Amino acid sequence: MIVLRDHPGRLCNRLWSYVPFISFCLKHGQELLILHFDRYYDLFDDLEAVPGIRLQKHHTAGKLTLGSRLLHRVIPKLPEPALRFTNIYSDKDFWENERWSSALPAHKTHIYFKSGVEHLQKSLFLPEHHEKVRLLFRPRQAIIYKIAQQLEEQRTKHQVVVGVHIRRSDYRWFKRGAYYFQDSTYYNYMAALETELQAAGKSVSFLLSSDEKLNQSHFKGLNTFQISNSVDVEDLYALSLTDYIIGVPSTFSMWASFYGKVPLRILQFEDEKISLNQFSVIVAQDVFENGERFTHHDWLNKSTGLKGQAQILLKAQNSAFPEPQVKPDMEKSTDIKYLYMQNSSFFKF
Repeated sequence: MIVLRDHPGRLCNRLWSYVPFISFCLKHGQELLILHFDRYYDLFDDLEAVPGIRLQKHHTAGKLTLGSRLLHRVIPKLPEPALRFTNIYSDKDFWENERWSSALPAHKTHIYFKSGVEHLQKSLFLPEHHEKVRLLFRPRQAIIYKIAQQLEEQRTKHQVVVGVHIRRSDYRWFKRGAYYFQDSTYYNYMAALETELQAAGKSVSFLLSSDEKLNQSHFKGLNTFQISNSVDVEDLYALSLTDYIIGVPSTFSMWASFYGKVPLRILQFEDEKISLNQFSVIVAQDVFENGERFTHHDWLNKSTGLKGQAQILLKAQNSAFPEPQVKPDMEKSTDIKYLYMQNSSFFKF
């Protein structure tokens, strides 16, 4: 049994950290327990629909069983020799090197893993088990019904619906504000797509998904709409039902593309040329179906050596959005720890 003890970031960061393990366990018949999903548990109806995959609903102090207390508080603090003595083995290098298919299924001992979320082969077994992942994280029926109604209304008027993911809030500081685009930037990209689609004889409507309130007058002349009184998971599901998605680099739009198999075009600069042949479906985090892999440009990770427009842009953004000591709306996450146990009866949940 594999037990995931971490809670890395918000919803989509967590989903992307979980799905490689879900697909791996489904492939090899292992059990999986995810401990920290209670914040989002009630947004989904089918979290118990896939045999062998369990997401724990509660982990508050008053509801912890003895086994859960061991998982949450005792085992992570034990030194490696003590873990091995209790038949739990600590081997960080093993997990990060990702010898999953040959070594892990054959292990007959308990294993404790730490910091395994940053593995490189994020696409491992995901395409094979995509439908089960979709089932597991299907939103509540009330959400499905609400989004279906509003999307259907648009599709009676337009042949194509394009999702536009506008990320603000924490993106004032993320990568020094490189992806903090103004409405005019999104408008220009949308207008370019409208021109291309109209040339093909298709009318288009744009679904605007934003984590901040939008000024609709900034998109005048385009057919736009938003999900009424939406929360994050509703926008996420709505994007997964569109025909195309555009947006700055984000696990949010990547998940929508992956979940709904919707072609995505990531926007990295304010003045790129955009066309429909550049879109591709996300098959794993940062990985496109066409074989391309998303990476941030090198200059975003350097404080010196910038040239030309990149240097001017970075200076302007750093000046306009100085980074505070404590960033608002940023969820802290703990170190990522994993437990692998051959005998799941050792703990009772």
